[in-house]
Amino acid sequence: MSNKNTHILFVCTGNTCRSPMAEFLMRKHLGKQSQITASSAGLMAGDGYPASETGIQALKEKGID
Repeated sequence: MSNKNTHILFVCTGNTCRSPMAEFLMRKHLGKQSQITASSAGLMAGDGYPASETGIQALKEKGID
C-alpha cells in the first residue's frame, strides 16, 4: 500500500466512542510526519454530541485525555 494519498476512515454507529478513539490512536501511531490521514464517521451520528463516558474512561486508562 502506498502511503501517498492514503486515507483511513473509521466508522461506527454514533461517532462518539469507537471510531473517534480508533482515529486518535491511529494518528498517534502514524506520527505527525506521516502522509497517511485518518478520520472518523458515524452511520447515525448527530452534530455536537460529546464523547461517550465509556470512551473517555477507556482512553483515560491509557493515560490519554
